[in-house]
Amino acid sequence: MRLLFILFLLTQLTVHISAQTLNFSFSVNKTGTGLYQIECKAEPGQYLAIHDGEAGLFEKSVPSTVWRKSWVNDSFFYLDCMEKPKNAQRFRATSYLGVNLTTSGLDGMNNDTQWRLKPSNEKGWFYIVHRTSGRLLQYDGQKLWISNDLHPRDAVKWKMTLQKLDLSQIECPRIMMGDDYHALRNPCVVYVNDMFYMYHTVVFTGENEEILYTVGVSKSEDLVRWTPTKILTEKDQNISCSSPGSITRFDGKWILSLQTYPMPGNKRSGKLRFANESRRNWIMRSDDLENWSERELLKVMGPDVDPGTMIDPFILEDKDEPGKWWCFFKRDGASYSYSYDLKNWTYAGRTEAGENIYAWVENDEYYIMHSPERGMGIKRSRDMKNWEEVVNPEDLVLDQDNWEWGSQRVTAGHIVDLRDDPRVGKYLLFFHGQGPSPKTTEIIHSGTDMGIAWSDDLITWDWPGKKNTN
Repeated sequence: MRLLFILFLLTQLTVHISAQTLNFSFSVNKTGTGLYQIECKAEPGQYLAIHDGEAGLFEKSVPSTVWRKSWVNDSFFYLDCMEKPKNAQRFRATSYLGVNLTTSGLDGMNNDTQWRLKPSNEKGWFYIVHRTSGRLLQYDGQKLWISNDLHPRDAVKWKMTLQKLDLSQIECPRIMMGDDYHALRNPCVVYVNDMFYMYHTVVFTGENEEILYTVGVSKSEDLVRWTPTKILTEKDQNISCSSPGSITRFDGKWILSLQTYPMPGNKRSGKLRFANESRRNWIMRSDDLENWSERELLKVMGPDVDPGTMIDPFILEDKDEPGKWWCFFKRDGASYSYSYDLKNWTYAGRTEAGENIYAWVENDEYYIMHSPERGMGIKRSRDMKNWEEVVNPEDLVLDQDNWEWGSQRVTAGHIVDLRDDPRVGKYLLFFHGQGPSPKTTEIIHSGTDMGIAWSDDLITWDWPGKKNTN
């Protein structure tokens, strides 16, 4: 009996843990976007390269130390030497030819050219494992080879360092997909230590057709391969956390803004409905971007005032006064309040705008992106009082009219400005697409997907698969 009880507890524990992670695959792209250099720990400052047709280790100055990492599936990838990018040569190993380059297998049929990373006991350093043989890539100071035995020279560990994201290699504008029982919405993205963290709303359909809103996070190093989403908030229709808005640093911690959107009794078979009057805005705090505190209510109408009904919070530091913080939120357009401690707020004003406010500072001006019923508009202000529309929402619909998955709306835009990062050099726009039409309870709570686009100027946008109309 005791054994049965222990087995029961273990079963319950397993169910609890697995419920915190969504394990269905979000990746819809086959190839990778990353160009990398691969350093050998046993030879500091030396990088995997091909020089004069020979595989070996060389200094960074050798052009062929740059490799394209292209994903085969969730585990294995190809490495293509970028010395001659128009005449692709793929890194391979065989038992009879050793480690070299080949032009065969470029269609993805040659397992000898597939590799994966195996974590070592040192953070950031990995073993490189050959798919066909299961052996590890080794180096003895003279040559490369593969072996089952760890070489004594520091076990020959490797580090892959991103040099550039090649956005042209992304095959599909949908970078994360929902399914029949999950919708992915409201992306909020931050790029930290070469990693993209995408916070987003995850909508579940429960066993009894109940609709549950939560907030989760998924990570990617290349915008193609995303980790399973880790769920951060409870599954409770009376709370329904959703719409993460901003990630910022305050008082030594990360701050995530989000809303509650209660819809008790909401089911997929029911009529289309929205949250009740108890929807509010909140923040959570974290040391590591993955483990978060309990929610704290944002009393943006004043410390002693019930904030009332509102959604879509976004927190931004003042451009002129360090330590002063603005909170934008959706009520009567885009409203905004300020605070010096994120607890005591003073209401300051509003401007006409849609939902899902994203705010930033550029050229000594405040900018907001917002989403009305169609498109994503951009407004700017120098003084937080007078706002000018610089991008009409009708002009920023991307390819909505040709995307069945976004035919209802392309919305909830979130911009990451990486123009000054040589690895990217663009504004990145994350959004969600909702479709096909018409809008029903079932459609908006299943199959909603995340998309990506990029721009140099916020006016002209590109996306994977965009057709050249010139």
